[in-house]
Amino acid sequence: MDFQKAKILSQKINRHLEIISLDNKISSIERDLMLQYIREFYEIFLNETDVPSPKVEKKLYTPPPTIVPPPPKPKPKPVIVEPPKPKKVSPPPPVVKAPPPVVEKPKPTPVYVPPPKPKPAPKKALNAEQEELFEYKEAKEISEKLSQSKIKDLNKAMGINDKLHYINELFGKDNKAFDQAITALNGLNSFEEAKVFISEKVALKYDWTNKQKKKKAMEFIKLVRRRYD
Repeated sequence: MDFQKAKILSQKINRHLEIISLDNKISSIERDLMLQYIREFYEIFLNETDVPSPKVEKKLYTPPPTIVPPPPKPKPKPVIVEPPKPKKVSPPPPVVKAPPPVVEKPKPTPVYVPPPKPKPAPKKALNAEQEELFEYKEAKEISEKLSQSKIKDLNKAMGINDKLHYINELFGKDNKAFDQAITALNGLNSFEEAKVFISEKVALKYDWTNKQKKKKAMEFIKLVRRRYD
């Protein structure tokens, strides 16, 4: 039995429980991580536990009681039903011919004229600190190119621990705001659109230019770039 692994998992469970109890609430991601730790801890002991087979007590055979069928019920007397008397049939009403249908002339089909497209709003210029978040260097080594390969879904490209770090450090511990941002970024068509969304809706709101958040924010934006490049 792997006692060392069981001890490490026990420490992880206790540490994660302390983190959850501080906020007095648990998100779906934190719950999934806790269930993963518990499942691994359970599987270690599952293969090592010998469960004794239960003792089967022998019972004496008792014959079933003899069932006496009830006496047959007497047959009911047949009921004689008299046939109904025929009703008088009134003659059918005279046939009235319907007037010929009125044929309406077809109305002309209206021609659809699309409304004029609204002019796009001018993009707001980013300051130097905001532009620094979007700095990008092309990979030269093979290992760097593999780490910058394209991804189809941001949500599937992140592990549970990465999501927890992004939620706690970049989204003010707001799980709902993180999910809404990922859904919006997955639906955009280019990194330029993603850049406008991040700078106007997220980075400014949660102060990503702060020195304590800047490195994690650049890591998140680098992952977002792989969704479109």
